[in-house]
Amino acid sequence: MAFKQYRSGIPVRLATNAENFEVSDSATIANSATIANSATIENSVTVEEIYTRFDVPTFSVVGESGVVAYSTDAISWTGTTMPASIDWSSVTHGDGKFSAVASHTTTGAYSTDAITWTETTMPSSVQWQSVTYGGGTFAAVAYYSTIAAYSTDAIAWTQTAMPASVNWQSVTYGNGKFLAVAYYDTTAAVSTDGITWTEGTMPSSVPWQSVTYGGGKFVAVSYYDSTAAYSTDAISWTQTALPSGIDWRSVTHGDGKFVAVANYNTTAAVSTDGITWTSTARPAGAGWNRVTYGGGKFAAVSYSSSTAAYSTDAITWTQTALPASIGWRSITQGDVNKIAKMNNFIYP
Repeated sequence: MAFKQYRSGIPVRLATNAENFEVSDSATIANSATIANSATIENSVTVEEIYTRFDVPTFSVVGESGVVAYSTDAISWTGTTMPASIDWSSVTHGDGKFSAVASHTTTGAYSTDAITWTETTMPSSVQWQSVTYGGGTFAAVAYYSTIAAYSTDAIAWTQTAMPASVNWQSVTYGNGKFLAVAYYDTTAAVSTDGITWTEGTMPSSVPWQSVTYGGGKFVAVSYYDSTAAYSTDAISWTQTALPSGIDWRSVTHGDGKFVAVANYNTTAAVSTDGITWTSTARPAGAGWNRVTYGGGKFAAVSYSSSTAAYSTDAITWTQTALPASIGWRSITQGDVNKIAKMNNFIYP
């Protein structure tokens, strides 16, 4: 007796290009469905294709001249290209999209997989320095400008204003607030929506370089200085100290730890509370520029080099390589949603 294979109610050809096939005793259909002896088959069966969705932790790093790279494990990196050959300064991930901004241009970009990027337009041509995501909103700040921008989809951006024209260096999100810090300034800025910003005060006027959130605290580190600071509300700050006064460039949080990396130094710093810091070693004295966490790994990239590194515990680091030796400017991590086909399900 013969029958057809169906997909969504429509007959389809089989892999053998035969439209019908005969079923004998104990015939196996589509890898798993078995027709036993003396089974009665009517005229046809329905074949339903089963798919599953799953997330793949993906790192994305952007740099100068339109060069970008991605990795699913922070070990093996693959290069790809941006829609414009410009200096991309910052990248973040949120709501299923990677979003990147660049210096002195209105060009921005977004991607759903960190591989294929689409150009978008920022509201002004300023030195976009840092972008982050939180609370359903992307927020970007610019160096030495009152101009900022926000977007709910990483595609359409709207200009807004910062409380002061200072060197806005880094922006992060946590506990329902956006927080931006400035280079060589006590001025900070806080917002609950990425639109309206209120001026805040840092504990000292040092070159604040990077800020992050985790474990109930905002933590900021400064460049070429041992000064660090922490806050539980992004308003009241307490100054603390890093292990040494070197070129601290970036701080992140993951797996219950804050991690800071320094430029052209084998020293990194680790803290479980953002208050007390301990020195640890990096695999090479490269120009470590940015660090992030995701997928169970810390990952760091260097400036003007192909050197990268990863760690599962923030203490022991393993060196790896990026696909090009350029000025890598920013790194982030996000889950990329994938769809995979499972076995066909066959039923009468």
